[in-house]
Amino acid sequence: MTQRISANLITLNEERNIARCLESLTWADEIVIVDGGSQDRTVEIARRFTNKVFVYPFDGFASQRNRLLEHSTGDWILSMDADEVVPEELAHEILWRTNVAPPSCTGFWVPIESRIFGRRFRHCGTQAERKMRLFRRLAGRWQGLVHETVKLRGGTRQLCNAIEHHSTPDLDTYLRKLIRYSSLEAERMMAAGKRPNFWRAWLLPVWTFAKLYFGKLGMLDGPEGLWFCLLSGLEKWITYQKFLENCHVVAHKVNADDFGANPNGEEHRDEQIPVAA
Repeated sequence: MTQRISANLITLNEERNIARCLESLTWADEIVIVDGGSQDRTVEIARRFTNKVFVYPFDGFASQRNRLLEHSTGDWILSMDADEVVPEELAHEILWRTNVAPPSCTGFWVPIESRIFGRRFRHCGTQAERKMRLFRRLAGRWQGLVHETVKLRGGTRQLCNAIEHHSTPDLDTYLRKLIRYSSLEAERMMAAGKRPNFWRAWLLPVWTFAKLYFGKLGMLDGPEGLWFCLLSGLEKWITYQKFLENCHVVAHKVNADDFGANPNGEEHRDEQIPVAA
């Protein structure tokens, strides 16, 4: 029996990318989109390719992706981002592998090949990365606030061909993503109960740059590689500064609540007064 494929996307103000992505998915049995309330032409463009476009206020990446699962009917889910493309070779591999996969296989790790600032990165991008993007619809659920992952039941295998990730074509796009994702990551750190450590705000950016530029040979990715490594370090610094700011706000609120409960700073004791017999 031929297995049906549901291509899933969450979107928010992606009019620059969405058509290119959807054009690469026309081979799928259905395309399902959950939009977070775009203010541009994203929804209008998306409806040219599919009538399964749903709008929900954004309340987290995992929540939006799980809504996609609820609206999908395929046997397999192919999860995509709007700035990604499925090459023809990958599409053929997906159709073949899902039809011959044994019941014990419930998901496939898919390579991600990045193009940053218009250049294909070979060293410090995501070219060595594999993500769970293809899985049986009834076997997985998404979890996580920022870097959402699939909680999958069953065994997994790997695909050979890669998704093309056209990440951050220019500096303006990178900075807009940086501001948004750094805020979400700071919230995730708060929710996870991370304790503030001021030296990490300065060590993490330096370590991130060194790891990418020297450890992963970002220097061989040209001027664009240098910019990417520097901006990745900046992203860590901004994220941690937002986290420290959130910690300060919470601590200030706790102190204010304590002061309000006892404005004079007097000690209160719950003692019973002895009564003479």
